Amino acid sequence: MQNGVYEWFRSEPFLNFVILIAIVIGGYFIAAVLRLAIRRALARTDFDERIAGALLGPARARSVDTGKWVSTVVFYVVLGFVAVAALQRIGLGAAAEPVNDLLRKVFGFLPNIAAAALIMLAAWAVATILRRVVRTVLEKTSLDDSLGKELRDEEQGVPASQTIGDTVYWLVFLVFLPAALSALQLFGLLNPVRDMLARALTFLPNLFIAAVILFVGWIVARLVQRIVTNLLTSAGADDLATRMGFDKALGEQRMSQVLGLVVYVLILIPVAIAALNALQLDAITRPASAMLQTVFDALPRIFAAVIVLGLSYVVGRMVAELVRNLLSSAGFDRVLVKIGVAKDTPDADERTPSRVVGHIVLAGVMLFAFVEAANLLDFGRVADLVSDLLLLGGRIVLGLIIMGLGFWLANLAASAVESSNAAQAKLLATTARASIVVLATAMGLRQMGIANEIIELAFGLMLGAVAVAFALAFGLGAREEAGAQVREWRNKRKHDPRNLTP
Repeated sequence: MQNGVYEWFRSEPFLNFVILIAIVIGGYFIAAVLRLAIRRALARTDFDERIAGALLGPARARSVDTGKWVSTVVFYVVLGFVAVAALQRIGLGAAAEPVNDLLRKVFGFLPNIAAAALIMLAAWAVATILRRVVRTVLEKTSLDDSLGKELRDEEQGVPASQTIGDTVYWLVFLVFLPAALSALQLFGLLNPVRDMLARALTFLPNLFIAAVILFVGWIVARLVQRIVTNLLTSAGADDLATRMGFDKALGEQRMSQVLGLVVYVLILIPVAIAALNALQLDAITRPASAMLQTVFDALPRIFAAVIVLGLSYVVGRMVAELVRNLLSSAGFDRVLVKIGVAKDTPDADERTPSRVVGHIVLAGVMLFAFVEAANLLDFGRVADLVSDLLLLGGRIVLGLIIMGLGFWLANLAASAVESSNAAQAKLLATTARASIVVLATAMGLRQMGIANEIIELAFGLMLGAVAVAFALAFGLGAREEAGAQVREWRNKRKHDPRNLTP
């Protein structure tokens, strides 16, 4: 029996089983050791984190454990070889063939992957060097500070040098991408990417020219803006605007800053047109260029309209102040007391009638200027609308003047009647005042054009009612006297010799 057991241990099935166990255990041990060694090596060198940070960005690279993924892939690849060796050892070559083919294809493709990896590694090296060079150059010059002040918030924004450097960095990867796809033999992706890159590289000169035009134009516009602002400040434009009353309209802005901004925009408009034309994208740039050209062509008319409004405001302020002083000196502030609307004369600090008239004069001058400015801008409908508004305003002002004169005449007539010491003087004075006020109000409303037919009808009915009331009062109240007078006229007619018949 011992010989039988000894022979069984020396048999080929048992030896194959032992070798199989050794292959499985040894292969698993080797795979585990390789996984641990690769993970520790990558953790010590930080090479995986650098690659992940370059490809995914620093934020996403921290959340991805690159060493774990690489070591796990190596672990399962080694286990795949162990599985193939174990299946072949126990005579299951047919079962191991699919896995063997997969591993053969994977390792056959490894040179392509290695070539693509080397290409992308070279791209990463070139991109990193160029990004660092661009950042260093921009940080050493004042260009980065100038762009940073204009284009970002110093506390929250990203420096301009970093933005430009990152742009160059990814452009280098884009240039190397077709070579990597060609090494991987991914022709389905290679052809579209190659066509896109060819078009992009063809368009880059136009884009570069447009960027240069915009950049130079922006620098010139900023320089001219600062020169104009400083010159106007030195010339006292801000103080003049304050004296003219423009400070309320400008708010926190100064007149020199506003005019400097206008000059800045006027320079940037032709610069933007030239930059859009340099792109040579007619489908996009032609409408935008046409719009900017229209705005640029309208600038002289806009400038003329602004001058008209500005000069009119200055002249209107002067005329309004002159009218206010003349009316105040002539005692116009007591007009409300004279016509009986107010009891006391308002103080000089209050809104006096002369001040109100001054505001009306200024508003009228500005409305006339607005009509002229609208005509300069070819806004015919707006000009007609404001002209109609001016006409209506004139009629309203004239109607108010008529009503004011009527009130003054009513008070004058009432005072004259009361001072006559006639019987029922107060009643007659009140009647005279009411009659003149009603007449003046009707004339004023008619001049304003407010419901002319209704006013005429009401005024006619009122006069008719007064006439009928007078006739009834005379007829009913003096009936006996009227009858005696009529009898007297009849008797005289009867006794008149000329009326006797022969």
